[in-house]
Amino acid sequence: MYNLFLDTNGYSEMRRGSEKLKEILHNTHLIYLNSIVVGELLAGFLYGSHMKKILKNFKIF
Repeated sequence: MYNLFLDTNGYSEMRRGSEKLKEILHNTHLIYLNSIVVGELLAGFLYGSHMKKILKNFKIF
């Protein structure tokens, strides 16, 4: 097991169901997101068509 810094593209790939990323995340002990990634994701959620659903999924993550 190892720790992982997940970037904005990585989070997006995970949400799209990437099997390769799913395997990597399954073997990860801790997942980190820096404040810039969180800001990018939240800004993207604000302009998305399903903001409440996407934000709920992000909080669960």
